[in-house]
Amino acid sequence: MKDILPETSMNHVMEKYKEAIETKKIVCWEETADYPAGRLTGAVSIAPIFDEAGNCIKIIGSVHDLTERKKAEEKLTKYAEELESSNKELEHFAYAASHDLQEPLRMISSFLNLLGKKLNSHLDDTSRQYIDFAIDGAERMKSLIMALLEYSRVSANKEKFTKVDLNEVVRYVTNILEENIKKNSTLVTYKFLPVITANKTLITHLFLNLVNNALKYHNGEQSEIEIGTIEESTRYIFYVKDNGIGIDQNFLIRYSLFFNVCIPKKNIQEPALVWQSAKKL
Repeated sequence: MKDILPETSMNHVMEKYKEAIETKKIVCWEETADYPAGRLTGAVSIAPIFDEAGNCIKIIGSVHDLTERKKAEEKLTKYAEELESSNKELEHFAYAASHDLQEPLRMISSFLNLLGKKLNSHLDDTSRQYIDFAIDGAERMKSLIMALLEYSRVSANKEKFTKVDLNEVVRYVTNILEENIKKNSTLVTYKFLPVITANKTLITHLFLNLVNNALKYHNGEQSEIEIGTIEESTRYIFYVKDNGIGIDQNFLIRYSLFFNVCIPKKNIQEPALVWQSAKKL
């Protein structure tokens, strides 16, 4: 054995042999050792053989070479660490960029409004339309920046999971949106919801987004929003259902993109980062 195993592995292997003899059981482990050909890893299994008197007369074993698999696992681990580091850097950048862009954008929007008011009597319809286009573009840019900031906050939230009563969450959400609910004469109903283990801040944020969007895209009639759950054997399925304008099946794929979502029936441009935040939650 000394001719096969390097000295650094000898003591460990002998301990495994001793364990197999003392326990009279098969012993399995992974052994990594440095050989002249390089570092090798193997899956080792040994089994002691005893005579009728209970004496160990020999040990049989096998070694399965795991070197290539281990190398692949190490590469995968390295790539995963690099990807995690890159994602964190992107999240920090997204937060910093979205935060820092708010002030200059506010200045642009404010001065465009001031310019439109000051020169209103001297502008023709085309010029007023140009200023309106610019103001509208600034507002949509603001919406995108706020959505990006929101998305980065979702990624950065590391709050621990706790027991969360979703009935309390829904009551909190409806209180926050009470003004819009009354404005749209919306009937919000919810059936008894369970207590789950979750990040309370993020799950509240999720329901707030879903209910707010249901309020936003009503069809002009009295809107109705139902919040409920379907209990399955191993999970809960939650839903927020409304009688709003709905989504054309041809446009559903665009909800997976990061830039915007077009609601064709109302010509609404919605930042898809709102949906990405919900998906990430």
